[in-house]
Amino acid sequence: MNTKQRIVEFSADKLRDRGFDGFSYLDISRELGITKASVHHHFPKKEDLGLALCDWTHDWLSQGLAYFDQRAANHWNKLERYLSAAMKHALSEQRVCPISAFYNDLSKLPDSIKVQIKKLDDI
Repeated sequence: MNTKQRIVEFSADKLRDRGFDGFSYLDISRELGITKASVHHHFPKKEDLGLALCDWTHDWLSQGLAYFDQRAANHWNKLERYLSAAMKHALSEQRVCPISAFYNDLSKLPDSIKVQIKKLDDI
């Protein structure tokens, strides 16, 4: 995994744990053992990182939904599997959905991220 991917993966974890405003470039650099300048090289503004997290969320959700589509015998079974996984994610792993995490900070987010979050609702 390259540095940019590592930054996005770590940030996705922090997004679900603390929300978008709950972590900084300093947190990222310390955890990944890179400089803040390296984080800024890949994502000049936190808004850029937020947009990358929207892309990550789209891919994460699409992969998850495709997984349920392939393994479900019918629509009811697909819904049951999805809800079971969502509950496990929320209760056992104590993580919120990335979209929900973004919505918690919605009033503070730039418009560019808000537009992408609303698109995620349509998945």
